[in-house]
Amino acid sequence: MLAEAVVRGDNVDPSELCRAAVALADNPPEDEGLARFADLLIDASFGWARFNGSRLRLATAVRAYALAASLLVAE
Repeated sequence: MLAEAVVRGDNVDPSELCRAAVALADNPPEDEGLARFADLLIDASFGWARFNGSRLRLATAVRAYALAASLLVAE
């Protein structure tokens, strides 16, 4: 949700996004495919937070993770 807020242009504290990324890394999805997308989301989150990275890269990771998660639900 924090990554989506960044993508929308909301004011998000980078340390909050890093904490959320660490929480995801500490408790990754059980599905291996979704876990790979989670890794991309974590990497993009840290890239944005630590290096004032691209919101476009983060947006792509958010969309990819959301799509992968929705496909799992559909199965």
